[in-house]
Amino acid sequence: VVRDVESLLRSAVSEDIVLVLELDDDASSVVADPTQIEQVLVNLVVNSRDAMPEGGTITVAVAGVQLDESDDTVTPPLVPGTYTALSVADTGSGISEDVIPHVFEPFFTTKEELGTGLGLATVYGIVTQSGGSIGVRTALGKGTSITVYLPAVSGEVSEAGDDAVPESADHHGRESVLLVEDEEPVRDLVQRVLERAGYRVRAAALPSDALRVLEDGEHVDLLLTDVVMPEMSGYQLAARVLRVHPEIRTLFISGYAHAAAQAALSVDGDAVLLQKPFAPSELARAVRHVLDGTLPPEAS
Repeated sequence: VVRDVESLLRSAVSEDIVLVLELDDDASSVVADPTQIEQVLVNLVVNSRDAMPEGGTITVAVAGVQLDESDDTVTPPLVPGTYTALSVADTGSGISEDVIPHVFEPFFTTKEELGTGLGLATVYGIVTQSGGSIGVRTALGKGTSITVYLPAVSGEVSEAGDDAVPESADHHGRESVLLVEDEEPVRDLVQRVLERAGYRVRAAALPSDALRVLEDGEHVDLLLTDVVMPEMSGYQLAARVLRVHPEIRTLFISGYAHAAAQAALSVDGDAVLLQKPFAPSELARAVRHVLDGTLPPEAS
């Protein structure tokens, strides 16, 4: 999975950041959803990138570890055993002691001006759902290392993840989705999730790009757009689209907590806001519900 997503990770960092992969081919297999592991990687690398505005090094490593006793820096606590460790370490600004206890809380962020990312709360949920734990080691001015420990599986395991919990076929579809998201790693990940669910996805980095897609006459069933973007907001984009194409369904996504209140001002009475952070399964479910005209419980 790390190798498959390497190009996406490299596109997420600036030229003054060195991305290093240290992958132990002898590390044991784990039982986990590949798309969710991709989301964990993208989230952690984006957070490391944002902690190094002047550049630095991000090291993504996979290694087998044998843990004989629990480490009190790991949550939830680990039991002794064999694990495969996936770590993302940076040489950035580090995390202060008062912030560390809150990093896995939903909507908690230290980068209010950016409003980006997928949320460490989602990372925590994915890891614990897979039977694993997370360790955080950091110091101000000395960088941060976040390690995901997943239980090792002995014997042969299908690369397709036969033992992982499958995504419900009810959340798949063949409709056309116009995705508008200005942050490349988030955009690429959402596109991969939806294409794996069977949707035809046309991705646009800016609202003007999305409008050109529609002007070219391309059929679109769903407009899936971030709320806060350059040029215009997702709501303003939807208003322009729906004036010409009132049949298109709308799904907003946002990492801003205050966006939930703005959803009441939506230009489309049938529109839904899905709050970041969200898991791939929640995204697929929300898309399916919006296209079917029903309201998913996770959305506002």
